[in-house]
Amino acid sequence: MYNSGDAAEQVVRMSLEGAEFALKITGTAAKNLAAALYTVLKDQKKTKGKARIEAMLREKRPLKVYTIKKSANKKSTGN
Repeated sequence: MYNSGDAAEQVVRMSLEGAEFALKITGTAAKNLAAALYTVLKDQKKTKGKARIEAMLREKRPLKVYTIKKSANKKSTGN
């Protein structure tokens, strides 16, 4: 009987250690994923073009529209 008790104790101990290891890995992965998402979202808001357009729209200044003739484009003239 004593041997079967030791075997059961080992099974329980190994199960608990495995669960603890799995939780540590999951926690570390979740932390790294959160840090990566934060970095991506933080950098996405600071793109130059988007920031400039948002600033222009907030200022509510009149916008100027420029037209460029097709002949002024080097690719369209074949040069």
